[in-house]
Amino acid sequence: MALLAAATLNPTTHLSLRSRAGRNSENLWLRSAASSQKSKGRFCNLTVRAGTPSKPAEPIGPVFTKLKPWQIPKRDWFDKDFLFGASTSAYQIEGAWDEDGKGPSTWDHFCHKYPERISDRTNGDVAADSYHLYEEDVKALKDMGMKVYRFSISWSRILPNGTGEVNQAGIDYYNNLINSLISHDIVPYVTIWHWDTPQALEDKYGGFLDLQIVDDYKQFAKVCFESFGDRVKNWFTFNEPHTYCCFSYGEGIHAPGRCSPGMDCAVPEGDSLREPYTAGHHILLAHAEAVEMFRTHYNMVHKQRERYTLSRKQVTTSGMHLYI
Repeated sequence: MALLAAATLNPTTHLSLRSRAGRNSENLWLRSAASSQKSKGRFCNLTVRAGTPSKPAEPIGPVFTKLKPWQIPKRDWFDKDFLFGASTSAYQIEGAWDEDGKGPSTWDHFCHKYPERISDRTNGDVAADSYHLYEEDVKALKDMGMKVYRFSISWSRILPNGTGEVNQAGIDYYNNLINSLISHDIVPYVTIWHWDTPQALEDKYGGFLDLQIVDDYKQFAKVCFESFGDRVKNWFTFNEPHTYCCFSYGEGIHAPGRCSPGMDCAVPEGDSLREPYTAGHHILLAHAEAVEMFRTHYNMVHKQRERYTLSRKQVTTSGMHLYI
């Protein structure tokens, strides 16, 4: 299971542990952007990486500390409310791409129709097979001492056609995963959408290039809130929409692979100067609709938090945490 370690600290600190920093590493470097001063809402970033930088830069503000060879950060180095966790996405780990009623996603379609666009021609048909091995994955999280786990919901696993009839087998899978996490004292953090739009909606009206996606996403979010909201208290509406819009509609290197004519991509029939902004606009509208629905119908009942996973830094607003 491919895991990206993450952490939160009053209210958020992000920790990225590179897997290449293993026992064979001669040196391990820890860069901390945390200042000695602690203030509510302050963002801090930690990165652990292997190898010695050729010319370590003098930090401005952050502390740069060289650790002993093979030394790994210890739990007691961090405050008691510092949460270690892991993050995954449905397409990258679940597998079972067409099992138990699941419909194809844009990434299923992209990897099957344009396999040459993936450097080693691999796909997510099986991936880490977490759909079948989730109990082993949860046990691994527990053994590593993880306290939180952020995973995404495959839209086409619970709504195979993007809208309409709910696939109960998909609901059951996520219910079982959530229940297993809770039974192991791991807090579930759920990303509603992580780049894998149902291919049915892409075929029907062009996915995030059409305004209809806003209502369809809202209904998808509603199914998630109603199915899992009694146990899930932390939600992320979208994962890194900036990356999605640029890579999927600007450069065309991610599904659905669109770019302007003359450029090198799977579907050179788009507009790289316009479509990323169109998709981004619709994502913002869908986010706003989902948050409004969440606050109106669900937040006061279960005391939950709605978030938006972006890139770079954190912005805290009243009642909601936005990750930018």
